[in-house]
Amino acid sequence: MNLYKLQIATLLLVGLNFVTVESKPKHWHKFFNRKDALETFEEERTEALETEASWRYGSTQSLSSDDEILNSLYVSAKVDLLESGYNDQSLYRPSTFFLDKEMRTPPTDVIYEIIKRLPKGALLHAHQIATHDLNTFPEFTLTIENCQYCENPEGDLILHYLDAGVSDPSEEFECRPCPQEGDESYEKDLKQLKKKLSMFDGINYAEATTQLIWDLFEKKFGPIGDSKKVWHVWKAFLEDNLDWMVADNVQYVEFRVGCKDITDRNGTVIPFETVLDYLQNRVASFRKENPNFYGVNLICQAGRVGLTDEKLLEKLDLAQRFSETSPLIRGFDLVGWEDMGRTLHSVAPVLLKWKEDTNSKLVFAFHAGETLWTGYGVDENVLDAVLLNTKRIGHGYALDAHPRVVEMLKERNVGVELNPISNQVLGLVDDLRNHRNKQLMDITHKPSSSNARTMSLFDSLSTRMIVSFSVADQ
Repeated sequence: MNLYKLQIATLLLVGLNFVTVESKPKHWHKFFNRKDALETFEEERTEALETEASWRYGSTQSLSSDDEILNSLYVSAKVDLLESGYNDQSLYRPSTFFLDKEMRTPPTDVIYEIIKRLPKGALLHAHQIATHDLNTFPEFTLTIENCQYCENPEGDLILHYLDAGVSDPSEEFECRPCPQEGDESYEKDLKQLKKKLSMFDGINYAEATTQLIWDLFEKKFGPIGDSKKVWHVWKAFLEDNLDWMVADNVQYVEFRVGCKDITDRNGTVIPFETVLDYLQNRVASFRKENPNFYGVNLICQAGRVGLTDEKLLEKLDLAQRFSETSPLIRGFDLVGWEDMGRTLHSVAPVLLKWKEDTNSKLVFAFHAGETLWTGYGVDENVLDAVLLNTKRIGHGYALDAHPRVVEMLKERNVGVELNPISNQVLGLVDDLRNHRNKQLMDITHKPSSSNARTMSLFDSLSTRMIVSFSVADQ
């Protein structure tokens, strides 16, 4: 064997693909170094996909053997769901508008059943007046003691629970005792009440502006808006809230509330401190009955639309006072339609001076970025919320337009309360696959909460946390 052949045999044996310059014949590199173009393409493609996968939230999480079994079942079911949805998008819920008929029935797939059984953890973005199930809530409201069904010629409807002569609506409304099951008018009146409470109201979303949608949304609180201010009704609503949490396997909830005094049915004022004491005692007993339920806390709120500096200071002082006397108060928020309300930048001088003057430790948990606008001030609420040391951001839909703010979320450990279904129903996104926050957890590597927000307004059983989780996951 000559030297040239010996070099070839040696190279083949050790698996090398280079040769000495002296012994390499013409076109030698094409034999040893050349990769098929498709092979190179596939290798680079695989590397890119694996790198992206390594960036996703949860990619470094270790799973136990039991976790692996559940994960395998879940991933298999999810692949089946994606494939069926790809072939027929009418079967894929995130591509369907939430108020469409198909979405108003609970799903029956394996993913839904798995999520139904999983503990949901904390529901961090909820408004107490709207945390109910429209399948049962209207019937429930009609059975509460002292219920009056009041209508006016313009078609408005309210439920009135105060005694005769107390805030009497009879000058504007014609009232009668609320119908009960079996009464002749029961089905008709119940249907009317459901329509008044639900966002499923025949609205043409293809032509509706966000202003029209928000106007309708705020009207939906009309029939029961004042009911939450009546003591025995508030307590009944609380029981429905708690039962709903257990039914959907939620362990903890924070409600946004007005933190205001309420009245007894005879008009006697019930101080909010009394409300807090009752809530603390009731939740303590409820936890004994339901050991997997951790508890309830409250975030005091002020409406940002029409908010004056004086009103804001009043609300801040009340929240501070209640937080000093009750462990249930966890923070302060500004709520309502951001596009038409005070921006956080406009109230920052008031908030910062109040913090300085009072040395308050009250936590902020601001609604911010629930808007389609970019570069028009309202989207900058996400930045101002972080600069004001918010602990969480509610919605944060505009975060994708502010990459520096996303970095600040990571640096300051700020949580984001996602509300994908609410964002769709209130006109921010048509197809949830296009939701602007879908990569937020991957980018920040911080957990975000998926919330159901205002379930009783968004129609039917499928508005519960179970579906909120399953749709957000997909």
